[in-house]
Amino acid sequence: PQTAAGSSWFGCNRSVYTAPSLATCEVKFCYLILAFVCRVSQRLWDFSDSLNARISYLLEQGNADIATLQGVQETSNQLLYSQPYIRYQNAVITLRENNYSIDELDDLSGLNVVAFQGASRVLGTEYEQSIEQFGRYTEVTNQQSQVDLLLLRRIDAAVMDINIFQYYRRVANDHQPINLHLLFPPSDYRCAFRDPLLQQQFDQALKTYQASTDYRRLQLEYFGAINQPFAEQN
Repeated sequence: PQTAAGSSWFGCNRSVYTAPSLATCEVKFCYLILAFVCRVSQRLWDFSDSLNARISYLLEQGNADIATLQGVQETSNQLLYSQPYIRYQNAVITLRENNYSIDELDDLSGLNVVAFQGASRVLGTEYEQSIEQFGRYTEVTNQQSQVDLLLLRRIDAAVMDINIFQYYRRVANDHQPINLHLLFPPSDYRCAFRDPLLQQQFDQALKTYQASTDYRRLQLEYFGAINQPFAEQN
């Protein structure tokens, strides 16, 4: 069939997406899902890279047809959104040997915490206001460094997505017991569009993929578990 060309902005926590081997497991996971969906929709796509904060702006300005890694913006009257294609579950992660009791953000008071870049913006006002009580606080773009710092006992806690942590822990072949402190709600991410027909075509292709065995295999390969709930919702 005749294919049509399109463009999509693919975001990550880095200014340049250079190669899959240099990206986080979830960036790779997202890229493979989107590549499949675009292929099924019988369109040829150019993937461009941008910082997350700029992606929706580029779409609204007409510089792309799809913007990835978007939460639904209730105030936007211009954009349409796909069904979710990835769920992030951020947590406070500590080594079990430290026996920290962390049931609320105030329990991080005095601890050395390293979070992902932008955590103070996306994890809510209460988290942002709690940071000044931490013993030391840093945000980093290299999430593998969060895992390494925690496993080497150079920090007390890492704030990051559980799947990303588990991926890099497997890479390090480190099986130290950890505790997951689930202080944050899960976050579902979607693609944004200006064209309603393109949004409908994308959703149909995404639904097909999420019902496939390839989708389950992809989760096991990158996350070590089947924990994306969207196949059950379709």
